[in-house]
Formats: sequence, C-alpha cells, structure tokens
Amino acid sequence: MFERLRRKSTQIVMAKNVVLEKKLQILSEEREVQGFHRALRLTMLAPRLLGMLPLSGLTCPDSSQLRYANCLFYASGCFSTIFMIRIGQRWPDTVQVIEAVERRLPPLPSQVTRQCNGIMIFVLTAALVEHVLCDVYLYKEASACHDGDVWRKYFTDNIPWIYNYIPYSPWKAVVTEMFNIHSTFMWSFNDALVMVCSIYLTHHFLNHNRLLENVMGQETFHLKEFRIQYKNMMNLVNIINKEIGVVIVISFFCNLYWICMQLFNSLNNKSSLEHNMYFAFSFTFLFVKALLVSFLGARIHSNSLVPLSMLFEVSSSNYDIEVQRFIDQVKHSHVAISGLDFFHVTRQMILTLVATIVTYELVLLQLNIDSIITADGNATTTTVKPLSV
Repeated sequence: MFERLRRKSTQIVMAKNVVLEKKLQILSEEREVQGFHRALRLTMLAPRLLGMLPLSGLTCPDSSQLRYANCLFYASGCFSTIFMIRIGQRWPDTVQVIEAVERRLPPLPSQVTRQCNGIMIFVLTAALVEHVLCDVYLYKEASACHDGDVWRKYFTDNIPWIYNYIPYSPWKAVVTEMFNIHSTFMWSFNDALVMVCSIYLTHHFLNHNRLLENVMGQETFHLKEFRIQYKNMMNLVNIINKEIGVVIVISFFCNLYWICMQLFNSLNNKSSLEHNMYFAFSFTFLFVKALLVSFLGARIHSNSLVPLSMLFEVSSSNYDIEVQRFIDQVKHSHVAISGLDFFHVTRQMILTLVATIVTYELVLLQLNIDSIITADGNATTTTVKPLSV
C-alpha cells in the first residue's frame, strides 16, 4: 500500500514538473543553443585576442571547454587587466553556476546573442576610430610645432609623465603606444561588458513578464512557479553583480570624469579640421556609450517591477497567499546591477548622474572663466587633452 502511494506521489510530482515546464516554456534543447555563454562568448573573445583576458575555450559553443589560461604575459598588464585576470580565473565556474540557474528558466530568444555581438562590435570599432582620430590630431599638432623628429615631439609632449623621467627612444615609443591602445581598449571593453550583461539579464525579465501576462489572462492560475522563476532571476543578477561589480564602478567613474572633461574642453577656441573631427566624434561616442551603459542597466530594474502592476490587478477570487508572497517579493527586492553596492543602476540614478554632470560643468565653466582672464584683461586659450593619451 505504501509503495503504491509512493509511486502515485512520484507520478503527481512528475506531472506537475511537466506542467511547470510547459508553462515556463523550458525546453532543454533550445537552452543549449541560447544562454549566457553563447550570448557573451564573442564579447569575452575580444579581450582574449588582444591579450587582456586569460581565458581559453571561448571559440567553442559549449561552456564545458572554458579554462583559465595561466600565462606570465597576462601578469604584466595594467590595473584593469588585473581585474580581467581575476574575472578570467572565475569565469568558467561562474558560467557553470549561471547555466545551472538557466536550466530552471525559459530559454532566451536568438536575438539576445545578436544584440550582444552587435553592441560589442559597435563599441570596440568606434573606440578604434576614436583612437585613430586622436592620433591624427596629435600628430598634426606635433608636426606644426616641430620640423625635426615629429614622433619624438609627439610622444614627449603628449606622454610627459613617462618621458620627463626616461629618455625617448623608438622602441620605448612602440611599447608606450601599445599600452596606450590597451588602455583605450580596456576602457571601452568595460562599458561593452556592462552593456551585454544588462541585455542578457533584461531579456530574462522580459520572458518572465510575457509569460506571466499570458497566464494572468486566464480565469484560474497559480503563481508559485512564477515566483520561483523570479527568485532564480534575482540569483542571476546577484551572481553577475558579484563578478563584474568592480567593472561597473570603473565604467561609470570613467564616463562621468571624461564627459565633464570633454565638456570643459569644448571651451577651446581651436578650429582646425583635425581638432573638430576628433572632438565631435569623441564626445558623441562618449555620450552615446554612457547613455547605453546607463539605460541598458536601468532596464533591469524597470522590468523587475513590471509584475507588480499585474499582481495588483488580480481579482479577489484568485487572490491567495502565493499572490501576496509574490507581491512582497517584488516590492522588497531591489533588483538592479550594482557597483559594489555603492550604487544601483536605476532611472533615478541616471537623473542623479545627469545632475552631477551639470553641476560639475557649471563649476568648471566658472573656473575656466576666472582662469582665462589675465591681469591686463587679455584672454588665453585652453588646450584639449585627448582621451586616448
């Protein structure tokens, strides 16, 4: 008798699991095609090819081939590269943990991978163009001021924090330029990584909200499965926050600093073609990149609150303890990407960031007006400091 009851109980549990998978559209074969590893594979491959991320197995569609590539070359990088090494060490385990959570979530649409790859290609290509325009502008400035060794003038004037202490030589200039390119790449890659992680997480909440809306249109429904799914998505956000929290801080700090600096440099009265081309493209790219990082990140928090509006419309006949628990979970859980818990990326945070930029620009503008007025009432000019140097 007890054996029959046990078998019947097992059959009921299996039947409930089948119903749950149908409701949440959890299809294992589709999940193997679309997921966290596939969405971010090309993004993580870019720093790997440039010697920034010590990680192998990124060319394989299966995350089981991910390995940390321990090599002495990567230990000689800059500050950002140190964090890339740390991320590279933990990335295989992180992907495995995320994929374990993904197995309990609906599969992502194929457009997620395309969007992530498109964002990565756009950001890094624009960063390359910006760096080339910067070099052209600086070379033009050096050639206009010096008729002899233009390259010596180019490096000694634009990188004085190195060549004021060591003598110039061609091989040192090559090494310096390599580090300069790496720094430019790392700055843009930090933004690209935050963007693609935001896109990945946002689509999980979009899937959840779409399925929840379909169920809410029925006469009777049960929300326990969706509450569990929401909890799993919260776990994904926490895992990614833990791994890239430092990158988020660096990304927002650099964007805030350089936007203020470029707005201040806009007061420069130079009007050469090279200067105008560089400044227009550089500021536009910087502004668009900062907007993408902020708004894509804020979409996670916005979409995490969408279930509340649907839950508040539940009729009294369908209202039960699971509905109340789901409401409490959404209301009291602050779901958003975070910079080491110093700040959370939300729409309110974007307004605060804009207000900060405006405040600093007003201060810089006032300081600039005070500094350009000399004792005899004449005005002096300011000098543009390009972002890539």
